[in-house]
Amino acid sequence: MSPEVIIYVTSDRNKDLDTKAVDLMKANAVISEVPAIKNDKIMTISYDELMDYGTSSINALEDINSFLNK
Repeated sequence: MSPEVIIYVTSDRNKDLDTKAVDLMKANAVISEVPAIKNDKIMTISYDELMDYGTSSINALEDINSFLNK
């Protein structure tokens, strides 16, 4: 797999790891040539923001769209 973009979804359950996850991905030599990592195309978004009811999930999708199209 060679994703051009990674969308990392954070959650309260993984709060300790979430703060370091993107940095750990960037520092991992095994995946350093993955296009998303090589080109710094990693977006983080909270689970609550993405999966909430109402307008926040729409806003989250708009944020993802903006990230994908920048």
